[in-house]
Amino acid sequence: MNIILFWGLSASLILNSTLATYILIKKINNTAAFYYFLFVVAVVAHICGDLFFQLAGSLDKALPWIYLYWTGFIFMCVFFFLFATEFPRSRRVIFESEKTKLFVLIVPFFVLYAIFFSNDFIRQINVSMTMVNSIEYGNLYGLVHLYMILFLVGGYLLMLLEYFRSVESDKKNIKLVSIGTFIAAFFGIIGMGFYLKRWVLEN
Repeated sequence: MNIILFWGLSASLILNSTLATYILIKKINNTAAFYYFLFVVAVVAHICGDLFFQLAGSLDKALPWIYLYWTGFIFMCVFFFLFATEFPRSRRVIFESEKTKLFVLIVPFFVLYAIFFSNDFIRQINVSMTMVNSIEYGNLYGLVHLYMILFLVGGYLLMLLEYFRSVESDKKNIKLVSIGTFIAAFFGIIGMGFYLKRWVLEN
């Protein structure tokens, strides 16, 4: 396994796990904090899947971790979007009720079904003892990424809109949350460059 990738993923896992623990210690006292906590937990799951996929020495050991990798990635995007609709607003945005908002969570299960049970997403897993493990993706790869990008971009656009509408005191909070979220998401997808490079070369 690439030593830089290993230490990068390990540091990312520790940092995001610490952040999740910190949120729990500070107590989850509102819906926005709850969604943010779930977002960080999803990032941790995503990184954990990436790290142990790279450490796997056989196909049987690698497969469960790549599923965890994608499950974490998908819910990371969803919970960030839900968080962005809740913080720091006192008024409703897009969703009229929490039940309607939670309907968004149905969508990831269709995506997970496509990932787990369709050969059009993961074509082949390449396990190597001397270099970075990699995956050859199929036609659904682009559609799954488009779905996740829509949630991430949509969430950031909502936060950006709220930033320009907020008073100066709230703008500072939005900046801090945006920076923290960006750092968590950046480290969460640190291994994606290796997978994307492999997919481009194969296609």
